Amino acid sequence: MKKVFRDVMSGNATERPGLSDALTYARKGDVIVVWILDRLGRSLAHLIQVVVQLQAAGVGFRSLQENMDTTTSGG
Repeated sequence: MKKVFRDVMSGNATERPGLSDALTYARKGDVIVVWILDRLGRSLAHLIQVVVQLQAAGVGFRSLQENMDTTTSGG
């Protein structure tokens, strides 16, 4: 099953309910997919924090524009 979460505001916004909902909803084995990397994190430090959080929860991450995929060894 696919579930879509969406924010229609700047990636720099501190309150992003779509991202918060996606992070809360994600379970082990799920993969969070974003169009472009800056949709996940407000800064490099925040991006790393979120990806580490996802990895610890067993949730994969993919960014389509950068061809980044944490669910593969080359990702």
